[in-house]
Amino acid sequence: MKAFLFPGQGTQKAGMYSLLTGKEAEVDEVFKIASEATGKDVLSLCRDCTDEELKQTANTQLSVTAMNMAYLRLLENRGIKPDIVAGHSLGQLSAVAAAGCISLYDLFRIVGKRAELMGQLKESGKLATILGLDREVIYKVCEEVSKEVGKVQVALENATQQTVIGGKEEEVNAAVERLKEAGALRIVEIKVSNAFHTYMMEPMVEPFAEFVKSIEFKAPQTRILLNAKGNFADNESEIKTDLINQCTNVVKWCDCMNLLLKEKDIKIAETGVGRTMASMIKGIDRGVKVYLMSNNVDFEQFITEG
Repeated sequence: MKAFLFPGQGTQKAGMYSLLTGKEAEVDEVFKIASEATGKDVLSLCRDCTDEELKQTANTQLSVTAMNMAYLRLLENRGIKPDIVAGHSLGQLSAVAAAGCISLYDLFRIVGKRAELMGQLKESGKLATILGLDREVIYKVCEEVSKEVGKVQVALENATQQTVIGGKEEEVNAAVERLKEAGALRIVEIKVSNAFHTYMMEPMVEPFAEFVKSIEFKAPQTRILLNAKGNFADNESEIKTDLINQCTNVVKWCDCMNLLLKEKDIKIAETGVGRTMASMIKGIDRGVKVYLMSNNVDFEQFITEG
């Protein structure tokens, strides 16, 4: 049994298109469709942009999704198809396309709209990753700070002891200080423009929901784990709802991965750039092997082992 995991924002890096050297002809259509759907030169984003330029959320979301889909195309061309798909945050849209629910063209239309609406948000926010502290403690601290200072909430449950909190800068900073006192092993600021998966995304929800609902979704051809639900999707309507809900609700990635790891004889491919998904899974079960599709050795091994 095979699972394809699609990463989200944070996996982009300057010149990442070079990871596809020797396979450009196979993935050329992916970048052409991405550009047609969005009016942007997505190939140039992945090939020519600096790290600083890629931090702009519109560039980030399109480039990450294009690389995810390029690796999916390489796997499909070799007859490798998933039994289960899941995508982390932005990566959930890649998973929805991989499940056959939407066309590649519509995928990039949705990603483009999502990025556009997030880029238009007037208030900036902050995310911070809390490592080495039980989630229950983090929720309690967020609740206390929300009452005493201002709203801060858990945005992503990435692994057993890796949780991301978000909100306005002052509130997040207040929570960070209390979490240090509570015994957090390490706290890392995430360099993003806003507090994704929190209440701060509320202004974009209505127009995004309207746009998503205008797109035709087909029934998934493979099982798909959903971010906000933290479980498998029952139908395409539930997938649409989850894509909207995850904008302002916690990403239950740890729950999704615990369900995935209960499957027998599961082989997992990180279908995008880097090893972010692999690192998160190590935070749940260190013994699990994740094949990195952006690593040529892992890619060939995954293909060979079928």
